[in-house]
Amino acid sequence: MRNILVSVLVAVLIGAVVYVLSVYVLVDDETRIERRIEKGRRAIEEESLLTLATLIAEDYHDEFGQDRAMVLGGLRSFFQSTENLKIHIKSRNINVDESNVEAHIEFAISGEIGGERLKDLRPDETVGVTIFFSERGGSWKVIGLSRFQEVPR
Repeated sequence: MRNILVSVLVAVLIGAVVYVLSVYVLVDDETRIERRIEKGRRAIEEESLLTLATLIAEDYHDEFGQDRAMVLGGLRSFFQSTENLKIHIKSRNINVDESNVEAHIEFAISGEIGGERLKDLRPDETVGVTIFFSERGGSWKVIGLSRFQEVPR
């Protein structure tokens, strides 16, 4: 009886190790980027500046001339005037090139700003951005952002 119990425990332990390896360790960079994008989407919806700060590299700089501190400050102000933000990702195209990534994302955003429904970005209208990622300290961080009119294919 004891041998059967030990065998079952070993089988469960092996199964757990295989699961953890397959879900968290043995994933490709594209999957890691998809997870970072999803984490960022949820952080915006939940208005979590702390989570967003962990996703943005210290040396962030975008085409609009903003650095990391300016982006986080702008998000803080934006969150103070918005409610019920929802981001609806319509499409994404991720290009991995060793230690750099371009993620082309088309999305719609809905919610309220200043007590009124967002008019510029309705759920049926989309915005396109390219988010640039690079490996920093063993994880993928956002190093820049630009806008595009059509999703690059």
